[in-house]
Amino acid sequence: MIENREKLINAGIDLDDALERFDYQNDLYEKYLLRFQEDKHMSAVKQGMENLDYDFVLREAHAMKGLTGTLGMQNLYEACSAVVSAVRENHTEELPGLVDDMENQYIRIMSIYKA
Repeated sequence: MIENREKLINAGIDLDDALERFDYQNDLYEKYLLRFQEDKHMSAVKQGMENLDYDFVLREAHAMKGLTGTLGMQNLYEACSAVVSAVRENHTEELPGLVDDMENQYIRIMSIYKA
């Protein structure tokens, strides 16, 4: 997967930063990158929004923020950060648009798993 650097970079991954964080252990980074496709935080955020459960949205978006930051998914990380900030600052009226942006960045990342 890492051998296709351009695909990862085009999806919004800062590969150099991520590999540095993983001490240039490409196999370890790839292992966690592959696991990300099974992550359920995005669907949980959407479920929280449907239920207007902003504490749940905060918890799930915050968890996803940490994961995406570690994996170098910069655009998705920033989108998660915006959701977290909006909930913490009680700007819930902004959340639908911010969650849409988060989902768009998530879809962009998920494109790396397609053949």
